[in-house]
Amino acid sequence: MALRQYSKNQTSTPRRSVLAGLLLVVLFVGFAGEAWSATYRRTLLRLEQLRQSVALTYNYNGRTFKSDYGQDNNAHAHRFGEKYQARVQYSILGQDLLHGSLLLGLSGDQVTQKRANTGDTDSTSGYGLEYEIDGVLFDERPYNLAFYARSYDSLTSEPFNFYSYETYNDAYGLSLLLSNDTLPSSVSYDKNRNETDGIPGGDRTLTNDSFTLESRHVHEEKSTTKMRVRLSSNQIDYHNKSDRDKSTRSAKVTVNNRYYAGDKTKTNLRSNFSFSKDSGFRENRTLFWGEGLEVVPGKALKLGAEFDYAKSDNDIQDRVEWQTRAYANHTLFRNLTTRLEGHWNYSDLSIGTEKHAFGLFNLGYRKVLPKNGRISISLTEKYGITDRNVSEQRTPVRGELIRVEDPFDLYLLGNPNILVDTIEVFIWVSGIPLDEGIDYEIFQDRENTYLFFADSATVQPGMAIAVDYIYIDNDSVEYSTNYFASSANLSLFNNRYELYTAFIYNNQKLISGDDTLIPLDTAYSYLAGINANYSRFSCGTKALYFDSPTDTYFSLEGFGNYKRRIGQNNLYLQARDIYTRQIDDDNTNNDLILEGKLHRKLGRKAKLKLRGYYRNRTGTRDRDDIIASADLEMGLGRVKVHLTSSLRWIFYDDTSSRQDNVLLRLTRFF
Repeated sequence: MALRQYSKNQTSTPRRSVLAGLLLVVLFVGFAGEAWSATYRRTLLRLEQLRQSVALTYNYNGRTFKSDYGQDNNAHAHRFGEKYQARVQYSILGQDLLHGSLLLGLSGDQVTQKRANTGDTDSTSGYGLEYEIDGVLFDERPYNLAFYARSYDSLTSEPFNFYSYETYNDAYGLSLLLSNDTLPSSVSYDKNRNETDGIPGGDRTLTNDSFTLESRHVHEEKSTTKMRVRLSSNQIDYHNKSDRDKSTRSAKVTVNNRYYAGDKTKTNLRSNFSFSKDSGFRENRTLFWGEGLEVVPGKALKLGAEFDYAKSDNDIQDRVEWQTRAYANHTLFRNLTTRLEGHWNYSDLSIGTEKHAFGLFNLGYRKVLPKNGRISISLTEKYGITDRNVSEQRTPVRGELIRVEDPFDLYLLGNPNILVDTIEVFIWVSGIPLDEGIDYEIFQDRENTYLFFADSATVQPGMAIAVDYIYIDNDSVEYSTNYFASSANLSLFNNRYELYTAFIYNNQKLISGDDTLIPLDTAYSYLAGINANYSRFSCGTKALYFDSPTDTYFSLEGFGNYKRRIGQNNLYLQARDIYTRQIDDDNTNNDLILEGKLHRKLGRKAKLKLRGYYRNRTGTRDRDDIIASADLEMGLGRVKVHLTSSLRWIFYDDTSSRQDNVLLRLTRFF
């Protein structure tokens, strides 16, 4: 744990104080040794390339929320920070034995928060110690040992939720690399500990341990085998809610082999095997075995076959699946391609069986035209039969991934008819469960289910979220699927002009059983578009018509982009508009996006980045997004100045919010 003392009577740990003293002694003795090294060729301890810096930081973070139906909220936070860092390269008995780097840092923070509508004010202050040490032993030998240890803490303020919390981070690692021509291998162990302090009712400690073994073997450039073994454990301890503590142990073994018979371009065999087991909070065991053979008997023909076996046992559902696939590709005069493919899948579930088989035929034509033009045409026909025979209508889904790019968007789950009370949401990487009403909200529109993360202090943009749920599906049904697709693309004058069109038809017909819960349907769509590309400007438009028994709509999209580079300066402008009309209920939606970016170099040591963004959505749910940001970096001798600011306004039908952020950092290097 990193050392931090608060105004709230939190004390330091003796372990950190002793460590800090030892590091300071090492720095002193090491530089004394550097002076003596002029006399002695090899020193016991050599320290060099000392780099020091002092940074002063000011950060303003504010948020305003207004609603026609509830109480307005206006909160902001001011944060001042000071940090000193020293990093030095070290070696013991020269670079061949042991070398690495040491870092020691001392920081202070002062945070003041205020909620304007209530007048509440809160202040927090303290200091922290951070360190990092890494090194490599026997770096030039066929075997070498690398290690690292680091510890730091961070202070996070949530002005809208009116609290600040500390995050303590500790990480340790050790890795052994064995280099040889027969079986190069690596072994590593990593331990990470993350603890929060200050989240009302929600402090937790996350501990992760992992052991990894990797090996690789190459035999006469004909066979390549890779093996990976990973053992890991995750423990989540909630400080005030021990009933929510969760732990998971995982083990996974993966072996892959690729064998070439003669010429690599002629015949190859791929083999894959993996086994994994999770125990504790999430019980799961999976086994996978796959084989793939590809043969190229001539210049025009390619043949292939694949077989996969997968078995999964977990606390939701057991599943055994067999899958086979065979294909043949033929190319005539490099212009005409033909593809035949057959696919068969059988799944044995704990509640029944599923069978799926289909055949596919594809015909493609490509030709190069004068003046670097191209034309391509593709026709695809696929026919398949699906037979689902299960004893329950409840179908579980585990670990459906959602990438939260914008927390203010609604995220549609992948299946209809979801039972809301079965939804469980986790952070994908750590497995930390999220709470409904605090971290996310659930919305349902007819058979569709959406998640909304806007008010979560835990879910940040770019985070991966995993969702478990159960949805209602047809229990016993057999149906056929007839799929047809055609597309054409014409490119002229080195891709300056491009015209394209596509037609897709998908028809499902009931053979036996009942499709009341998720009705089978027939859908088709038309797409046509044109693009123009110039040296600095590009534009285009496309139209799409989609028709099915449950949804019929028409959309029209147009865009224009402008890019220009003058010396080291870059200008980018974008305009995009998407118009959609729902034919069934005559609803219309329009999405307009305007964006501009300017990257400009000011003199020799300064860079300026400006961004403006506007998005207007009208129709079923009106919304406006406005973002303005500026980023300035400049050097003044040994001083580096970094100033960044951003403002974001979001307007809904009945609510509006504003987020402000200003960051100023001055860093002096020694």
